[in-house]
Amino acid sequence: MKFREIRVGELDDLIASGWYRRQKIIPITPSRAISQAINPNAYPNDIALLMAVAEDDSLAGFAGILPARLYLARAEPERFFYNSCWWIHPDKGRRVSMPLFYRMLEITRGRMVLADMTEHTEKIVDGTGRFRDQKPAEGIYLWFRGGAGTFLSRKSGYRPWVKLLASPVDLAINGMQYLRLQGMQIAAGSDTFTVRPASVEQQDVNEFIDRMCAGNPLTRRASDLKWILRTPWLIPCKLCKKGTHQYPFSWKVESFVQHVLRIDHNQLLVGVAVVNFRDGIAKVPYLYVLQGSEEPVAQALLFWLLRQPVHGLLTWNQYLLRELKRLNLPAVIKRKVYKRTAYNLVLSEVLDTSFELQDGDGDSVFT
Repeated sequence: MKFREIRVGELDDLIASGWYRRQKIIPITPSRAISQAINPNAYPNDIALLMAVAEDDSLAGFAGILPARLYLARAEPERFFYNSCWWIHPDKGRRVSMPLFYRMLEITRGRMVLADMTEHTEKIVDGTGRFRDQKPAEGIYLWFRGGAGTFLSRKSGYRPWVKLLASPVDLAINGMQYLRLQGMQIAAGSDTFTVRPASVEQQDVNEFIDRMCAGNPLTRRASDLKWILRTPWLIPCKLCKKGTHQYPFSWKVESFVQHVLRIDHNQLLVGVAVVNFRDGIAKVPYLYVLQGSEEPVAQALLFWLLRQPVHGLLTWNQYLLRELKRLNLPAVIKRKVYKRTAYNLVLSEVLDTSFELQDGDGDSVFT
């Protein structure tokens, strides 16, 4: 077994190498490598990827490190690191999981955050005694339109006749939902909050984002969003090239679009949102809101989403969750989802235990 460490400045060479082309399972996709190579929070000599290579020259496991900035009051920004991936081959990697993990801790000097863990990962992390868990964040997975035909068409063994049968059901459900949602919007009263497309490059949007981040040391600033929105990690399948590579995490999807929205009230900017549409489901990685405008901004954003070509919403954002509960939005499917977060004890010296991550923190904004 060999262990390799790939620096940020070496990512382009890795994906162009003969070794990479020969792999069935790859440790990083080209889109992720291109993005991480220009991360404004990374230095060329930062280690971005750890790999365990088996005797047959194939991958036994890998782990990713994503540099970020910690913004503390009355101090210059400091660096910390997200764990962006951690994968172990079920047969070849049985003995490499913890060596990879402890090497990550060593490289990051313990300044590491795991923003979205599985229950299994949480048990492993807790067992090290080096991390502090946050209470699992409760979110919601909500389908407000019927989309069974679309959903079933992505399943293995799909047959076209299945979608033909499901489509009339979806049509009937969506007709009823449309009438119910229209009634809700009318009952909400006149809409004095407008939602429009925007850009992080706009000066007022840029300044608003950074101003609304005050007091939250982990939330990404406008400079980060400029980089993120230029370099998406997910590739719509219509752009995919045929190949033999497999990647254990998100990569190729049916559709992926990112929006930046501004919410104004009487010509005053009161909210900025980053919204991802992925395969018919909306996510809101970042929502920056002027204090005192949380409820109407959340309502305006939800009503905007209801007019978009998506089936549902996945969110842990507390403003959106409160407004969804208040509105009692009619749903075809609704279930609770949980996000588990842990941060190293070294960071506990500078982080308040009550800090909150936004939905897009870690690498979630990319997916």
